[in-house]
Amino acid sequence: MSISDKVVCMSKGSVQQIGSPMELYLKPKNLFIAKFIGMPEMTIFNCNVNSKKDILFNYNVIFKKSKFNEGPIKVGIRAEGYLEDKKGPIICEIKNLEYLGRETLASVKISGLKSFTKVFLNTNARHVIGDIIKLSIIKERVSFFNKNGELIDVSKK
Repeated sequence: MSISDKVVCMSKGSVQQIGSPMELYLKPKNLFIAKFIGMPEMTIFNCNVNSKKDILFNYNVIFKKSKFNEGPIKVGIRAEGYLEDKKGPIICEIKNLEYLGRETLASVKISGLKSFTKVFLNTNARHVIGDIIKLSIIKERVSFFNKNGELIDVSKK
């Protein structure tokens, strides 16, 4: 991706999305692109929108008063889309730490997810494997997908 101005991403012989590398990374058209482009890959949360339009994951409100109708929704978040937050709605356990100089990349086990998730942590904090931390989500860094796995354009909502 770093040597191209434009990328054509295909799956099973059909074009999924065409755009600059950053367009595909920041605004993936569907779940295939979201999980295929970028390292570490985007984490996908199966969530629900309640009657108050709050988005819930694992019975915790992760966004209040969304623009979405009641029902299922998929929320995609990349490693840089989280913030350490003592009051955050996402509870996780640190399983591995990678010190990358300016930042630390942690593999965490989030309650309610089967797989591990990669999260960039505040390097000022001293964490060890096994620490339980809470995270909040940077709303501007989130992608929302419908039940068919297609990106929901929130600018039109």
